[in-house]
Amino acid sequence: MDLTPPRPHSPGLPLSPLTPTTPPVPLPPTITRPSVLYQRVSPSSYGSDAYLLSTGPDSAFVIVFPGGISHHAWSGQYSGGDSVLHFRYNAWSGGGTLGATGFLHGDTLLLKYNTIMQMTDFEDGVYVRAKSFP
Repeated sequence: MDLTPPRPHSPGLPLSPLTPTTPPVPLPPTITRPSVLYQRVSPSSYGSDAYLLSTGPDSAFVIVFPGGISHHAWSGQYSGGDSVLHFRYNAWSGGGTLGATGFLHGDTLLLKYNTIMQMTDFEDGVYVRAKSFP
């Protein structure tokens, strides 16, 4: 059964094909320079990811997945001080706020996800600041 709604047309003129419309997906935030990259060094069931953090006043971050792929949902803002960072993601869940807490020690970031993130398969991890990145 065809559930396609009728399209207005003039008799004798060909119908134009329907083009699916999808809402635009927001792009990941532009991370301003200066920024730092923390790469996962602890084992993960899903491969290696990294966190790119702006050190500018916007306090933006984005998760960079293997192959350089990132997505608006896995970006957001962080806040905190010299040794503790609180991450708040742009993604949402009916179960509650998506967040994580990061503990900085030298060039190492220990990231602990909240329960909601863990229930969506995010795993706590250890990340090390990259010496250089593009």
